[in-house]
Amino acid sequence: MNVLRAFLSASLVTASVAAGQAEDFYEARLAAGSQAFRAQRLPEAIDQFRIAAFGLMDRPALLEEALARLALAQEAIGSKEGVAETVKRFVDVERRFGGFAQARLEPAARAAFTGLLARQVPAETLASIPSLGGARPTSNPPQAAAKEVPATHSPVEGVTRPREPEESPAQAAAQEANVPPRYRMTVPPKYPPAALKDQVGGTVLLRVLVSETGDPLKVEVIRQVRSDLAEAAVSAVRLWTFEPALKDGVPVQASLTIPVAFRISEGPAAPR
Repeated sequence: MNVLRAFLSASLVTASVAAGQAEDFYEARLAAGSQAFRAQRLPEAIDQFRIAAFGLMDRPALLEEALARLALAQEAIGSKEGVAETVKRFVDVERRFGGFAQARLEPAARAAFTGLLARQVPAETLASIPSLGGARPTSNPPQAAAKEVPATHSPVEGVTRPREPEESPAQAAAQEANVPPRYRMTVPPKYPPAALKDQVGGTVLLRVLVSETGDPLKVEVIRQVRSDLAEAAVSAVRLWTFEPALKDGVPVQASLTIPVAFRISEGPAAPR
């Protein structure tokens, strides 16, 4: 009976593999959200940024990038409540970790989000956070500021910044195209019966080489708990399909790291 309960529990938990536990997965979601935002697929962008923000909680700079982009996408669709909630979370993270300066935001997006902060957050709150003390609205008319923001970003009222040279279509396409491999279809691993019987769980870390067509060419075990868990993880990932990495818009081979988790949520704790 314990084995049956453990099996049923494990079958539910292994679905978390498809949600992604690798840093690569959440960074890929961040890249996918940015790509969707540039293409004005805003609901898709919001979904991707939310997933990224969920998984990057231990990496403040990337987390704050995800939150900033999420807030801009929510503003673009007119979601006032969503913007307020995301900005509040951003301020809490910045107050504790101060990762905004390291966030990988292009100047236009950083300026847009800084303006959004100035409209959403009381001046005294911003002033209490040294890294955000400069986020202040200016007296420039909204129309003038809006002209300086690319069409793919929501207009930002009252933000002044140096006018940047316009990108050529080729430059914009190249920036959009440089993305890592992304998950297309995942298959949860089968929990080895012996591991279930022994109440053993853990995370198997794999390195996967993805082809230009999105197929896993090579799956290597970087770290394992025991051999049967590693074999189950490899067998499952060999069935996955991916969106290939793109370099300057051209599909290329690339590798990513995938942790596959096996967890026993009932019964004795898995040995270390």
